[in-house]
Amino acid sequence: MAPTTVVVRRPVVGVACAVAGGMLLASTGVLPIGFFFFVCVFLLGCIGVIPACRTSGLPIFMLVAGVAACRFMVAVPTVSPSSIHGMGEALAGAQCRVVGKVAGTPEFHPYASGSRGAWSFPLRIEGIGRTNQWIRCRGEIDVRFSGTGSRSSFRRGQRIVVAGLLDRNLFPGGHPLRLDAAQGQDVEILAPPGRFSPLEWGRAWREAAAARLEVDIETLPLQQAVLKALVLGYRKEMPQETIAKFRRTGSVHIFAISGLHVGIVGLLLMLVLKTVGIPRDWLGIWLIPLLLVYVVSTGMKSSALRALAMAAVFLLAPRFRRKPDIPSSVALA
Repeated sequence: MAPTTVVVRRPVVGVACAVAGGMLLASTGVLPIGFFFFVCVFLLGCIGVIPACRTSGLPIFMLVAGVAACRFMVAVPTVSPSSIHGMGEALAGAQCRVVGKVAGTPEFHPYASGSRGAWSFPLRIEGIGRTNQWIRCRGEIDVRFSGTGSRSSFRRGQRIVVAGLLDRNLFPGGHPLRLDAAQGQDVEILAPPGRFSPLEWGRAWREAAAARLEVDIETLPLQQAVLKALVLGYRKEMPQETIAKFRRTGSVHIFAISGLHVGIVGLLLMLVLKTVGIPRDWLGIWLIPLLLVYVVSTGMKSSALRALAMAAVFLLAPRFRRKPDIPSSVALA
C-alpha cells in the first residue's frame, strides 16, 4: 500500500503575500488607482458568476492584492495646495505658530552630558499662523523641543498650539519639515487626548512599570536605566555613551521590544502555568491575557503587538485541535 501524502494548506500565507504584493505594486506609482479598482470589480464579478473562480485560489488572491493596492494608494497622502508640504519652500526658515494634534508617542532623546535632552513627536497640522494671520492647511511635521528635562506634559492625541522655527528636516526617517522650539517657548494645550486611548493606557502602564523596577536599586542609576530598557524598551534614561557601546557591538536591538522579549516572558509564564497544573490545551487561554498585560506595559509597540499576534495563533491552535504552524502565525501577524 502506497504511503499517503499529506498536503498542508496555508491560505493565510497566500493572503499575506497577496497583500504585500499589491502594496508593493501600488507603491511603484506605475498604475493609477482606477486600474486597480476596475480589476477588483472585474474579479469580484467573475468570482460571483463563474463557479470555477470560486474554487480557484488565484482569482481570490488577485482580488485581495487589488484591494490592498487600492487601500495603500488611498492611505498615502498626496501633496495638494492646502498641504503644508506643498508650501514648504515658502515656509522653510520662518518663525511661525502651528495648531494641530500630537500624532504619535513623544520620545525623549537625552544629551551626551547632563540630564537634559530633547523631546520630539509628529504633529498633524490643522493651521499655521504668521504675522497674526492663520492659514488652514493639512499634513504632518516633526516637532522638537530642545533643552528640556526627561518629564513631558505632551501626550498623543492632545490638540496644541506651539511656536518655533519651521525648517527642513535634516534628520533621516522623519517628515520633510520640522518645527524647532526651545524650552519655555509659547505652547498652549487646547484639548486633552480622548478618554478611549489604548496607546495612552500603554504609556501610563509603562511609566508605572518603570517606576516599580527602580525599587531597591535607587543608588544604581545606570543599572536602573539598562534594566528598564531591557525589560520595557524604556530607553529615554539610557546614557548616550552606554547606547553607543551596545551599538558598536551590534547588540542595541535587544532594547527594542519584539518577539525575543515576548517569547522569553511567555516561556517563563508557561513554566509557571504548567507548575500550577494548567492543561496544555488551556495554556493559550491563560497565557495570552498575561502576555497582553506585558505588551501594554511596554507601550504597545508595533513589534510587540506583532509578536503577541503570532503567539496567540500559535498557542490557541491546540485548543481548536489544530497543529501549531509558524508560517501561518507569521503571515497573520
